[in-house]
Amino acid sequence: MSCITYGRPQAMIENIVPSGDADLNYEDLFENLAQLTTNPIDINCATSDQLSSLGILTQSQVDNIIVYRKDNGDLLEIYELQSIPSLDLETIHEILPYVTIRSSAPGKNFLGRVRSQHNTYLFARYERTLQRADGYSMSGDSVTLYRGDPGRFYSRFRTTSPGDLSIGLTAEKDAGEQLQWNKTQRGFDFHSGHVQLLNKGPTTNFIAGDYTAQFGQGLTLGGGFGMGKGSETITTLRRSSTGFLPYSSANEAGFFRGIASSFSLPASFVLHTFGSSLQRDASNSDEGSLSVLQSGKHRTENELNGRHRLTERNYGVVVEYKALPRQHRGSLDIGWILHHTSFSQPINKSPTIYNTFDFGGTSNTNTGLFANYNFQNLNFFGEFSQTIGRGRGCVGGVLASISRNIDASLLVRHYDRTFYTFYSNAISESTTPKNESGIYWGWKHAINRRLFYTAYVDLFTFPWLRFRNYQPSTGTEELIRLTYKQSKTSEFFVQFRDERKSRNIPGEAPAYKSATANRQNWILGSSLSFGKLSLKGRIQFSSLRQQTTTRGFAIAFDAGYDWNRFSVAARFAVFDTDDFDNRQYMNERDVLMAFSFPAYYGEGTRSYLVGRFQATSWLDLWIKIAETSYFTATSSGSGGDMIDGSKRHDFKAEAVFRLN
Repeated sequence: MSCITYGRPQAMIENIVPSGDADLNYEDLFENLAQLTTNPIDINCATSDQLSSLGILTQSQVDNIIVYRKDNGDLLEIYELQSIPSLDLETIHEILPYVTIRSSAPGKNFLGRVRSQHNTYLFARYERTLQRADGYSMSGDSVTLYRGDPGRFYSRFRTTSPGDLSIGLTAEKDAGEQLQWNKTQRGFDFHSGHVQLLNKGPTTNFIAGDYTAQFGQGLTLGGGFGMGKGSETITTLRRSSTGFLPYSSANEAGFFRGIASSFSLPASFVLHTFGSSLQRDASNSDEGSLSVLQSGKHRTENELNGRHRLTERNYGVVVEYKALPRQHRGSLDIGWILHHTSFSQPINKSPTIYNTFDFGGTSNTNTGLFANYNFQNLNFFGEFSQTIGRGRGCVGGVLASISRNIDASLLVRHYDRTFYTFYSNAISESTTPKNESGIYWGWKHAINRRLFYTAYVDLFTFPWLRFRNYQPSTGTEELIRLTYKQSKTSEFFVQFRDERKSRNIPGEAPAYKSATANRQNWILGSSLSFGKLSLKGRIQFSSLRQQTTTRGFAIAFDAGYDWNRFSVAARFAVFDTDDFDNRQYMNERDVLMAFSFPAYYGEGTRSYLVGRFQATSWLDLWIKIAETSYFTATSSGSGGDMIDGSKRHDFKAEAVFRLN
């Protein structure tokens, strides 16, 4: 768990989502990447979908790895990858942190395999804001007061063996929540766990506990993070059918709890089945509406009243056919999905002008078909899904290697306003695939060995009303990023993003009047390394024009030093934004397997220091101290999280135990 390895997910996030889109769930993305660095996949056991899910390899490169293993047997060392056609040194360098080769065979018994694993760890983390927020004030009323202390506790145990087993336990208490033991809570507010067994005869995958499901393009059934529209315009556009995966995040929504299994059938068929029953948070209004809550916060009397009020059950089956790639023949993956969701109480949102066609009722059933086919330099993919008795959705596209230096992508999508899916990560402009049609073009051109650019154009329409836009509308989005890599340790880039969408006119104008809002973002970045010293700089600028123009910018300087058992990283940033629409998102370094993507808003500075000390061969200690200082504001935050004063200090400490 060196600092160098840890830094890879940070760099990958910046390349995939450098624009800081507030609609994306960055915590899930970082969770997936951090899991890969601490538990890299075995290149000799990895499936085609697992390799594709890295978001680095093209489908042609993935197929060449599969064919090479089939023709030559297992790779003996990682640098044998250089012998595989189409894998250049730069690509190999990018995937090295996420892949490995296991040299030892699994033990003969279950406990022996657990004890022998090199991927067994336990970590415990504590974090809090040092200033006292209003929610902890004794003068507040009983409904808004936080019941617990301001500290957040988070711990996780995980042991994995690629192609064999995985065991995990997670426990968390959010800031403001109580540690208590009663009929409804056992110590920590949230617990998660799983046991996974792989490749046991015809049972290729079995999970008991918490898990996610990812099939096809994630339209009918998509779990975890689906990378959106970023500067990587080719490899991240297509989803991979990774099947059932253990869930170990602290997010309290977006996963299943029960049993999932996959069975190998004759003639290259695979049968996947799952069942889940999970208590969900829900809120009732005075008008009798019921809505599902996603935050997972249980700090106040109102939040505790909504805790686990709703039972959600999910059942599903997937029948999949997979034909592995061979010489002069592409790979084929096709499948059928049936997914049913039911609730113990009817979902009935408070009516508004834009949610007329939102889901309501006690059950929802989706069925879908998906297909992926790769032949030579072309990769075709698509999925069709139907909500029984309601609307439908479809997404499809192609990735093409036009030449050695040029790659292109095309994706089309259409989602009816009555298409409902609660577990989807398909490409969409909105947070959920509904009420949208669009077409996306992307390309990547390597001008020479050091200079390349990526770009995309996305055209979309919304046939019905949306939040903050009370009329049908259209929109466009374009991005171009030019990157110059002087060497493996130095990089410079400039990026421009332009988005035009219709929005309600703010102020005193009637809510039904809308106008086009034009948002533009510029980012300039550089990174340099001199042995153990690394330096980075970043400038961001944005503007939003709708009747009037508002602006925002942020400048950040980062430095890191890594030597022997110590490593340290620091940042100093200055920001100035006219309004909340121009807030600046910047990814921050953090303690191991933690996430930090704050919004810089207002006028002020942001600085932090992250340190790691390898105390022993089995113990790492991490600490992070951060300060946000505002020039003119006399408070920060909102509601119960509001803090009086112009400064905010955050503290985080973590201990990571490697248990073998």
